[in-house]
Amino acid sequence: MTLQDLIEQLNSPDAEVRQQAALALMDLADPTSRDALIASLQDESADVRRAVVRALSAINDDASAIAIVGMLPDRTPKVRRRVVSWLLKYADRKAIVPILLKLAADETLDYGGRDYAIMALGQGVHHEGVPLLADLLQNGPTPIRRRIAHSLMRLADERSVPALTHALADADAVVRKIAAEALRQIGNEAALAALANQQEDHTE
Repeated sequence: MTLQDLIEQLNSPDAEVRQQAALALMDLADPTSRDALIASLQDESADVRRAVVRALSAINDDASAIAIVGMLPDRTPKVRRRVVSWLLKYADRKAIVPILLKLAADETLDYGGRDYAIMALGQGVHHEGVPLLADLLQNGPTPIRRRIAHSLMRLADERSVPALTHALADADAVVRKIAAEALRQIGNEAALAALANQQEDHTE
């Protein structure tokens, strides 16, 4: 069966045929099938969408990476697990930063999707995300603030010092603890001063 035959089978009325076509395209990992695979990410079948994510993972160019991350909002566990599996390996890809920023800021997205986007932004190369993460640290539900604080700790970027200083007074003890550790890791004058002020407040 030719590459074109497999691409055409992605439009079969039979979901099983579409799934098997996607898996066969995964084995070929031919970039010329990428656009057809990206279109199939909208397939009504979760099994097909999962197979398509696997096929795009095999191609693994920037356009495929962006499309894969765009599936984080998929609410079907088997699809999301496949996306997260890819993300855990390739979270340092520069091409995915814009969509990660969009997902991290999306308050309509469920906790799991935002959490993984914020986690990925916490990889050491993604300092573009620091301003957004610093802003989000002051808002949102407690689990999201914890993840943001942890990501900022990993990035250890001086631009996050004001937000982390503010987080020393967060209502959540875990956020406060992570913020303090992040400030220690940054270790510049402003960060150390914030920690010293916190210590003074506790001893008064």
